[in-house]
Amino acid sequence: MGFVDFAGSTVIHGIGGIAGVISAAGPTLLEKFKLDDVVGAVSVHLFCGIWGTLCVAIFHESGFSIASLQVQALRTFTICGCAFIAAYIVFFIINRTIGLRATDEEQVLGLDFSEHASNAYPNFQTKD
Repeated sequence: MGFVDFAGSTVIHGIGGIAGVISAAGPTLLEKFKLDDVVGAVSVHLFCGIWGTLCVAIFHESGFSIASLQVQALRTFTICGCAFIAAYIVFFIINRTIGLRATDEEQVLGLDFSEHASNAYPNFQTKD
């Protein structure tokens, strides 16, 4: 495709600012779909990655064109679709073979203890 030119690079702070808003709003969107993203990786890598990739077409050195935006969008969503399908297949196989979920007992003990035989938060207590 190309690169962001100097004029486009002067709005990098704006691009980053919008990415900040996207990464902050992402967890709220995911919660509405009852999806858990404990560390915010989906918001940062998926949502902001899509935004950043589309910005290459929006602020291209040869100027904005709807054709380059369409190409970037097609490539972006093709990659997202392929990654989703690959991850779904891998997680499906794992779930059918060794399982994805911790047992109820492991959850009560805490996964740090059941997986690593150590207590990461010795002062942490749950309400029973």
